[in-house]
Formats: sequence, structure tokens, C-alpha cells
Amino acid sequence: MQFYVLNVPSNTDIAGLHHAAGARFDANAGREECIGSTCMEILLAIYRWIENEELPLATGSDRQLEICRKLLILWINGMAGTGKSTIAQTVAHWCDRHGLLGASFFCARFGDRNNIQLIFPTIALHLATHPSAPASFRTAVENAVKANSDINHSLPSYQLEKLIVEPLRASAASGDTLPRHVIVIDALDECKDDEPVSSIVSALSLHANGLRPLKFVVTSRPEVHITTGFRGKALLEHTFDFPLHTVPDDIVQRDIATYIDAKISQFLDGRQGAFKRDWPGVTRVKQLRTMCGGLFIHISTALKYIFGSNDPDALLDALLRNPSVIARGSISSPAAHLYALYLQVLDIITLPEDTVGLRGVLGSIVLLNDQLSTRDLTALLELKDGTVQRTLQHLHSILVVPGLDQPDGVIGIIHPSFPDFILDETRCTRADILVNRQLQHTLLSIQCLRTMNTLHRSVDNQVSSNHSASGDSTEGPVAATAPEHVRYACRYWSHHLREGYVTQEVINMMSEFCNTHLLHWLKTLASMGEVEKAVEALEGSRSTLQVSHMLRHYQRLIG
Repeated sequence: MQFYVLNVPSNTDIAGLHHAAGARFDANAGREECIGSTCMEILLAIYRWIENEELPLATGSDRQLEICRKLLILWINGMAGTGKSTIAQTVAHWCDRHGLLGASFFCARFGDRNNIQLIFPTIALHLATHPSAPASFRTAVENAVKANSDINHSLPSYQLEKLIVEPLRASAASGDTLPRHVIVIDALDECKDDEPVSSIVSALSLHANGLRPLKFVVTSRPEVHITTGFRGKALLEHTFDFPLHTVPDDIVQRDIATYIDAKISQFLDGRQGAFKRDWPGVTRVKQLRTMCGGLFIHISTALKYIFGSNDPDALLDALLRNPSVIARGSISSPAAHLYALYLQVLDIITLPEDTVGLRGVLGSIVLLNDQLSTRDLTALLELKDGTVQRTLQHLHSILVVPGLDQPDGVIGIIHPSFPDFILDETRCTRADILVNRQLQHTLLSIQCLRTMNTLHRSVDNQVSSNHSASGDSTEGPVAATAPEHVRYACRYWSHHLREGYVTQEVINMMSEFCNTHLLHWLKTLASMGEVEKAVEALEGSRSTLQVSHMLRHYQRLIG
């Protein structure tokens, strides 16, 4: 088999076809891959399935499951922290190196990567612009977009049919069959989907017979709406259901031991003799291996926490002395002990005078619709320069935190279990850290509206500049120079308003916005090429305000 790396151009858009920026596999994106020989049995089985070979895979002491080469979908599922995304990234990288990665979509809670209506258009774009894709396939995709003007907003099943199934059929009919390709969809549960059965899984079930020669690797938590779809009659014969919790414990423990040894070795290499080569000692390494309860995210977070400290030795001892952080073997305990670890990490920065600021910053990070840089988050929240970095400086084990010298660095969440923790009172047992979802959305809606109520400055300045330069009234791209936090406010203020409380302050600011700055906002959206968001935002906010008014009226009547 030929071994090469694909270099797919990034500017290969198909006119009219929307796609999610950042969803494509990128070897340099910072996503973690399997280290050394970890997950070896799992990866080998996946690779052989991709290569159309049959491989018995032991997933229990008394059970042999076979990944059959005829199956269309490999569904890797497991609870948070079991390594699903790490496996997906590793598989995508392997496929990319071997010229087999047709397309990918790494879902996330932020931005366009949680939009189910962008999954199949993005995959279609990747397939159509792949170096090995026949011209007939790309032409068929382009024709489908032209013939279906609303394809970007259609149901996923219709998108799959028109953008992938029919182009595959057209390509085969012309004699230019698309080569065998693998499609990787990671963290499907991160996408917003209100259907009782996953829209993406339902689409795959409807068109499973028309997707050859593609193969799909899908990872997700075993959420009910996803599980129902994959285990339904229509997909059952096309899907290999691979729950990670069925991997034998001895394999999991060996992989965790390998991971710990590799991370400790990297740490010692970076400290250049500050610690003995046998640090932290056999006993403490053994304790580390047993503390995580089989969750890779648990040990990964713990090691980042320890290694990021000025005194790793003392922090390691403190961690191993905390019984609430150490998993004891029950089925539910690993996740519970992970949440206890999050609490311990947060303990070191939660001071009485800092609690409100910490909660406000963390709440914003987990509830923003898109990721922001430290500079833009600081501006949106109207904080002093450096406040965000200083507030988060000890949280590198759970967040991607740029340094003070990187104001344009984007703040990221390392694992989706952290929002699950900080927003849930049954998991985050400290009231001074717990984020109230509705209240935080309210605060974000207020900050967005405050930002929106300054739009007239940038718009008027832009118009004035254009008048001076050209002598006519043609308006330039206001958004081109607008800070990202301003663009964010324009896009998402209505979302935060709908998800939060309608307070008197919100009503007053909405009144000012509608009476004074509505036109400035519309001009800014138009310059961003997103004027279609205006109707949705205004209708959604109107409904929210009407419901709030009726509730207030009812309360007065019964009061």
C-alpha cells in the first residue's frame, strides 16, 4: 500500500455550499492522539476493517466480536473520558497518511461544529475536493447545490441523499467510481439535535445501501437518541457497535500504565535533571494507575494538574491523599471522582474575593456559542486587561489558557466533561463555583447588548470614511475591522436572551437597542454576510419578551 500525506487545499469551496470551519481533521490542531502502544488492539482492528480484512476483536473474557469487512459503520461509543476522541483523531491521522481519509467532522459545542445541518455539506465538500475525487463527483455535487437552493437548511437525510448518495451514483454511472474512503465523525453527541432519534443516524439508516464505497467511523457517548438509531432495525445490519466499556480491564489498565509512563518521561525530559529519572517512584506511579478508574481523561487531567505546578511533588502527594479523587471501582465512581478532581483543581484559585469573578469567567467560557480569545472575552465582559489570564492561570489542566503575552490566543475547553460538571449541581457540589445556566445567559445577553449599543460608533465612522474617500454613500465592510467580540455580540445576543432571564435591565437595554441601534446592527450583519440571522434573532427575542410579559401580567393578577 502506498504511504503518503495528503495536502488538501483549504480554499476549495463549492459555490453556495456551507461548511463548518475547523471541523476538518488537522494534524496540527492540538487534538491528542494515542501515545505509543496505547489502544493497540482497538486501532489494529479498525485499520484491518478499513483495509477490508476480518479481525476477531476480544471485547470480553468470554466473547469474541468480529469487525466484518462488509459493515458500513463502526460506532465507537463510551462514557465521557474513555478516549473516544483520541481514537478518532488517531484513526483520522492514519487514514490521512495512507490517502484513505475522504472527509471528517470533529463536532464541538462551539460555533458551527455543533450544527447538524453542516455535517453532510461539510463531508460532501471534503469528498468533492479530495485529490482522488473524479470530476464527475464534484460536478454532481455542484449541480445538486444549484438545483437545491435551500440545501444548506434542509433535513440531514435530504442533504445526504442529494450531496453524497446521488453524486456517488452519478459518478459510478459515468465509470469514475469514487475510491474507497473513510469518513470520520467524532463526538456526534456534541451536536444540537432535538429529534428523538439522531437526525444524522436516521439519515444514515435511510441511505445505508447507497453509500458504498464509503465507510464511516462515528464516535459518541451512548446518548439515548443516538443509541436508538444505531440499534434500530434499519442500521443494525450495517453497524458494528463497539462500546469501549467492553474492552477487557487488563487491556485498559495496560494502556493507562503506558500513557502514564510516557507522560512522566516527557515531563522529566523537559525538566532537564530537576528530578531523578525514577521520579515519582514505583509506589506513587502504581497509585496513579489505580486512581483514574479506567478513564483516560481522569489521569490526563491529573497529570496536567501536577506537571503544571511549581511543586509537582507536593501536589502529587496531596492528590493521592484525597480519597474523593481516587476511584474505588464502582461503575459510577470513575466519573464522580473525575468531578472531585475538577473541584480540587478549582480549589487553589477560589478565594472569597475572587469567587464571583471566577464563576463569571468560567460560566462565560462554557456557555459561549463560539470560542473567543482572551482579548475578546475580556472586552465582552468589560474586564481589566489581563484579568481573564490571571483568573485562569492555574487551570491549564482543564482549559486551554493562553499566556499574558498571547492576548489573541483562544481559550478552549479540554474535555466536554468540564461543562457537564460546572453546570450541574449534583456534580459540582460547591455553590460558590456552580454556574447557574440561566443567570449566566442573562449576564451574557446584557454584555452583548451593551456591546451592541456601541455599534453606531464603528458604523458611523465607516460611513463617514467612505463618504470622504469616494464622495458617495457606499458603505464599506464595517465588520472587516470590527473586533471579534463585537461580531460575536451581533451573532449571538438573541440566543443568550432566549436562554436567560428577562430582567428589567434586559428590557431597558433591549428598548435602547431597538430604538437607537437596530439599523446599525443590521448594517453590521450585512457587512458580515450574515443578514439572514436578523430575522431569526428578532423573532426569537420577540417571542421571549412576549412570554415574559404574559408571565409578569399573570403574576400580578394572582398576586
